[in-house]
Amino acid sequence: MKVGEIYTIERIVMGGTGYRYAPVRLTGEVALLDSEILPIETGKYGAPEVQRFTFQFLRPGKAEIQLARFRSFDLDDAIYEEVLPFHVESAGDLDAVSCGGWSPFQKLTPEDQSIFEEAMKGLVGVSYTPERVSKQIVKGVNYRFFCYGRPATQGDHSFPAIVKIYAAPGAQAQLVGIQRVVL
Repeated sequence: MKVGEIYTIERIVMGGTGYRYAPVRLTGEVALLDSEILPIETGKYGAPEVQRFTFQFLRPGKAEIQLARFRSFDLDDAIYEEVLPFHVESAGDLDAVSCGGWSPFQKLTPEDQSIFEEAMKGLVGVSYTPERVSKQIVKGVNYRFFCYGRPATQGDHSFPAIVKIYAAPGAQAQLVGIQRVVL
């Protein structure tokens, strides 16, 4: 694996049983970018579903991913999978991100910060502080900002999230989605 590469893990779960998978170990600068559950057959309740996790490697070195299968109402019954070890290599100059590929997460430039602020203008209830950004060049630019969100409520509790923004040339940057990162 190289820095910036995306790695996807899929598991089959039986709908209606309460069983789900979750990452229980992420070491070595690997980030969970997305988690989703997709039906295999639509319209059938209790049918098998695919649970998909998407990760990205952020720094060179050793990385590990481990999943566990569990039911939220019976955590003592969790089954831990084997740890998946990875050796992550640096992405050299020849490995520059091509059109359509995602860049590794990196520090924000003033332009990135400006696009983030433009797209988030008017959002209320939660404030987001961007830490890193990954970009995909398409007809415009897709941005994934790794942020910490802070709800506008009492207490000091923040949470990690990925804020997705699209910026087309000559148009205002648009908020596409916000996904809470489960650690």
